[in-house]
Order: sequence, then C-alpha cells, then structure tokens
Amino acid sequence: MTETTETSSASGRAPQEDPSIFGLLNTVDHRRIGRMFMVSAVAMLAASVVLTALVGLDLTDADGFVVFDSHSWAQAFALSRDSFVFLAALPFFVGMAMFIVPAQIGAGRLIYPRAALASFWAWKISALILVGAYLANGGPYGGSRGDSEAVDLHLIALGMTIASLLLGVVVVVTTILSMRAPGLHIDQAPPFTWATLVTGIGLLLTLPVLVATLSFLYIDHRYSTRFDVDFLGGNVGVWSHIEWVYRAPTLFLLLVPVLGVIGEVLPVAARRRIIMPAIGTAAVGAVAMFGLGGWTQLAGVEGATISDGWQGAVYVAMFAGAKLAVVVVVGLHLLTLAEGRAIPKLSAPFLAGAAAAAMTTLAVVLGTVGAGLDWLESVNAFTIDPELPLRLTTWSDAQFYLVAGAVALGISAAMGWWAPLAYGRHLNPALARLTALLLFVGSFVGALGSALTGFVTGQPSDPALNARYDFLADPSTALNTLGAVGLLIFGAGAVLLLLDVAISLLAGKGAEADDNPWGAFTPEWDTPADPAESARLPALTSGTPLLESHDAEEVSV
Repeated sequence: MTETTETSSASGRAPQEDPSIFGLLNTVDHRRIGRMFMVSAVAMLAASVVLTALVGLDLTDADGFVVFDSHSWAQAFALSRDSFVFLAALPFFVGMAMFIVPAQIGAGRLIYPRAALASFWAWKISALILVGAYLANGGPYGGSRGDSEAVDLHLIALGMTIASLLLGVVVVVTTILSMRAPGLHIDQAPPFTWATLVTGIGLLLTLPVLVATLSFLYIDHRYSTRFDVDFLGGNVGVWSHIEWVYRAPTLFLLLVPVLGVIGEVLPVAARRRIIMPAIGTAAVGAVAMFGLGGWTQLAGVEGATISDGWQGAVYVAMFAGAKLAVVVVVGLHLLTLAEGRAIPKLSAPFLAGAAAAAMTTLAVVLGTVGAGLDWLESVNAFTIDPELPLRLTTWSDAQFYLVAGAVALGISAAMGWWAPLAYGRHLNPALARLTALLLFVGSFVGALGSALTGFVTGQPSDPALNARYDFLADPSTALNTLGAVGLLIFGAGAVLLLLDVAISLLAGKGAEADDNPWGAFTPEWDTPADPAESARLPALTSGTPLLESHDAEEVSV
C-alpha cells in the first residue's frame, strides 16, 4: 500500500507531487502524465511551426535558397510535417485526454496508468531519435526513398512514435468505454470526451496502416526488397499513397478534438447548452466516418492522382461529407452563440476557440473546392487549365496551413481553458490573446499566399520543381513572400504560446482549489483534486497476483 499526502500546492489546485526524476519515471497519476504530454507537445509545436516558417522562407528567392539548400530543404519539409502531426498535435490531445477525460466521465483515474506512463516515455525517446536523425543530416526526402544513412533511423523512430501514441490512445479509449459513471451514455458525454473517443477509434483504424507502410519502407530501404514493384509481386500502393495516410489524421482526425475543445468553450461563453446536441454529436462522428471512408477509397486506388469515374466520385463525396459535417458542428456552435443568454466575454480561450472555428471552416471549404475541381478535371468534365492538378498542389499546402492554424488555436484554447485545473495557474490573459491573434493571422496569410501562388501563377510550393517546368521560369516571388511572412507570424504565435505556458507555470496567477473562472458546467470543474499519486496501485501480497484484481487505494496522512 502506498501512502499519499492530500495537500494542495501553494499555487492552486495541483496536489503535492514528488519533484524528483524518480517521481517522473515512476508516476502513475494520470494528471501528471497528461501534463508532461501537454508541455512537451507545446514545445514541439513551437519547433515544428518555426521549421515550417523557415521552409516557407526559402520560397521567397526565385534564384536559390535563403536558409537551406535543395537537399536539406526537402528534409526540413518532411520533418516539419512529421513533427507537427506526431510530435505536437496528436501528443497534446492524447495528454489532454489523459488529464481531462477521467474527470469528465467520473472515472477518477485511467484504467491502465502504467501503460499511459510507458506511452509518454516511449513517445519522448522516439521523438528525440526522430529529431536526432534529422540533425545528423539524414532526414528523408523524395518520398522517404532517399539514400541518406539515417533514413532507416528516421523510419524506425517514426514507427516507434506512432506505436507509443497508439498505446496512449488505447488507454484513453478503453477508459471511456469501461470506466464511465453509471448512467452516463456515450452520446451524453461532454463534447471533448466524445470527440476524444471518435478521434481515438479513427486513429486505431488508420495509424496501424501507417506503421505497416513504414515497415515496408524500412525493409525496402535496408534490404533492397521491392514491395512496390508490380512485376515482382508487389504493389505500388505500399508506398505511393503514404502521403494520403499522413493526410487522413492531419486533415480530418486532428480536427475532431479541436471541435471538442470548441464545444467546451463557446457554449459556456454564450451561457447556454449547445443547440441540438444530438445533431452535433452525430456530426462529430460523421467527420471521422466520412473522412476514413474517403481515405480508404483513395488509398486503394493505383496511382497518385484521383481516379476517373465512380472511384473519384466516391472519394469526393466522402471527403465532402466529412467537411460538411465539420461545417454543421461549427454552425451549431455559432447558432448557440447567437442564441446565448449573455454577450460572450472576450477571454483568451473564447477568442482562440472562435478563431479555431473560423479557421476550420476555411480549411474544409478550400479542401472541398480543390478536390472537386481536381476530380472534374480528371474526368474531363470541363477543362479549366491543363496544369490545374499542378496548380492545386499549393492548395493542399494552403489547406495544411489552415488545419495547422485550427489545431494550434485549439491547443491555445485548451491550455487557457484547463490551465487552472491542470497546473493550478492561469495563463497570462494579454499574452494568450496576442497568441490567438498571431496564430490566426499567420496561418491565414500563409495559406492565402500559398493558394494564390498556385491558382494565379501555377507555381508549386517545392522550389526544387522550378527547373522541371518551363512556365515556372519566372515564379511569382511576391506571393511566395506573402505566404512566408504569414508563416513567420504563425511561428511567432507558436513561440509566444510556449513562452506564455512557461512563464505561467513559473510565476502565473494561482488558481484556488474551487476556482471555476469560466463558469463551466462540465463535471471536471466540480470534481475535487485527488491526492497526488492517488492512482498508484497497492503492493500485492497474494501468491497468485495475476488472478486477482485490486482497486486503487488512498491513505491521507
């Protein structure tokens, strides 16, 4: 049996914890594990967005590169995407779920706390290896088929990163399904819990495919096999569609937890429950369902472009359905604001949540229009421009920037909203508002520059392609510069978010034990803080411990 101390820290809600390195390595407190995930993910968010800005900065010089050369530019581009998805966005929401979900469903703790701890440290180690492979000048390029010595290390580290996150997802999903309070039906769970469940199921269906694909890539690269060669019995789909496996969680599953955060923040600001909650719940589920359907359809099609005929039509219909569901969810939240009982206060979480809703809507509209035009061009329904598919490559980049902006704003809103619970301190309101402004303006301007560059001039976002196409001999540096400026602003916002979190944790305004600064009405705000390490399992004295089940025990001294 383990003794714990039920005292609150001087700074607020957070209970007393063992600050030593052993405490970090041995903790089974779901709140502490979640906090470690969140802080680490915010740091990686700042690094990945700054790297994205540096990649965009190289597009401003038509004659060469500003920061990188052609080889290192491709490596930085790949790392910026990998790090944003697997080192920042997904880990943050996994950690947030580990902290918030047990309190929202009345569980008190995670079902497998040691598995959650293993998930964090495995992710942390693999993330360091992933970044180390890039720093060793061995990042992948050319579709992960480059000849760099460290590509093997990159593929292994990326697979480890995804596997560790999957372990955390399994813990959270199992907790929701098996440990919620009696009488709490799944469809009646708070918005963030429901969004977490939908996201978790989607990740369990998609990320194992990516791990398998990375395994094939590693074997191909290491042992010169050819899983992608048809006449040798392989399948080109093993690796040619890996970009779509990346885009599945990026463009759809990452938006679902953002919708959950928006669903927590905006209705409280309006001082009323969300309008038509059943429709909103179904729409959140439809985002993942249609998104996975479109991804499955496209991932099974040979070639790298949208297929002609019914296959392309199914692809467009599925993705359009997912994006329409996103618009429905955002529309319900906006209607809730319009019908609210109070004028929303311009708090930092509200501003970030509202900006995330706007950015999400822009992303899905742009993605739907781009996919529709690409499909119509492929079936020769009409001819807009023979180079339209190439032009629309920049629309994909623009959509990524909008999604990245929505996710970053969702992270900012979540940190500001739940900081009193998670850390016992408030974020600085002025810095948090400025962060939301920079993230919104930066991602919007970056996406605008990228979209206009492709739509107006046809220039692809990859400067290495300039030598391949004659019509790119005189690229439009003005539009590229506009996009680069936006990305630099976006990077400044991400860095400011990290600084705000660091300053607030060290010297922020403390939150009282019963502090509910937003007047929120979800269960976690009414749940008293448990003693530190309250989830620690007691020592087993039985000779057959595997046949016995023990609940967590607490002793207050």
